[in-house]
Amino acid sequence: LSFLFIKKIPFNSVGALDCTKCLVILARPAFRTRWQDPGNFYLYQAMQTRALVLEWNLLNFFRALITPKTIIHIHWPDNILRNSQSAIAGLRLFVFMCLTQVICFARKPLIWTAHNLQSHEQHHPRLERFFWWFLLRRIHAIIFHSRSLQKGFLLKHTYAKKVPSTVIPLSMFHNMYPRSRKKNIRELLMLPKNIKLCLFFGQIREYKNLPCLVTCFRRLPQDYHLVIAGSCKNKPLLCTIKTMINNDNRIHLMPHFVPMDDVSSFFAGADLTILPFLRVSNSGSALLSLSFSVPVLLPRVPQFKELQNEFGIRWVRLFTSLTPRSILVATKRKSISKLRVPPSRKVKYAAEKTFSFFSRFV
Repeated sequence: LSFLFIKKIPFNSVGALDCTKCLVILARPAFRTRWQDPGNFYLYQAMQTRALVLEWNLLNFFRALITPKTIIHIHWPDNILRNSQSAIAGLRLFVFMCLTQVICFARKPLIWTAHNLQSHEQHHPRLERFFWWFLLRRIHAIIFHSRSLQKGFLLKHTYAKKVPSTVIPLSMFHNMYPRSRKKNIRELLMLPKNIKLCLFFGQIREYKNLPCLVTCFRRLPQDYHLVIAGSCKNKPLLCTIKTMINNDNRIHLMPHFVPMDDVSSFFAGADLTILPFLRVSNSGSALLSLSFSVPVLLPRVPQFKELQNEFGIRWVRLFTSLTPRSILVATKRKSISKLRVPPSRKVKYAAEKTFSFFSRFV
């Protein structure tokens, strides 16, 4: 329950605005995830020229309830169910329900950005079904990152069709990560330029299908190398991956959190990012790869087909079933030297669209 007592984030000059006249956004999370995932930080920073953004904590929660123009904006609410212990997950759900009911009684708009259609791990299927039933009957609006995700969600939850929704593309991470002073990953591993270096980047979790990636990679020619970089809280999964690698010196496992200052060094030396998801709604890692002008290989699902139509086949490559051949074909296609960021993928665009959508509910 520590999310209730997060320290208050200092505001910039917009904090001096009169809260009775400007729009107030209580967001969870807003700024505190800057060093893990800076997307929300830059989104709300861009919005602070027109609104007062508060980080979610107990003090700001009650402050927002008594402020006239307030929006409650939540991301990844299903994270409360990520704990494998049913008692803890149930207690978190109970607290969430109480806070949501308080928001409803105070008649404050509750808006959800739908990053996922369901929890990735699905530790508690019954609790999760109840969670979505409860939440979707109390939210005032939904923000989706793609039209295919919006369509899939409304087909699954038909009773949510009456809830206002909009599509605002997820912003790219262009210029959000500093340029690393360290050697890039190719230089660090002392690999020559003729070696094809593929990268998996992000948290190591079951739904990301890494055992399949390792199995495919062990069947590739000797001039192919793979780097797996990201933290892993699932020890059995990590042990399985280590066993499957079986001392293959072409597969480099780095199961630790990558600091923000070092992220660019991994993409700087990579030829291709591979993300072999089993279940997926959106992928920040895919956009992160494209932000560093590294092509990405993804499953052939509607959301990524939409991404391919936007960026082109040279940058977004899709597979129906991950095989050694699909990796070989993806690495043979040459990409343009640098990817141009579309206007709809810039933070400023997302901030303006989000503010405009919020304004409809106050």
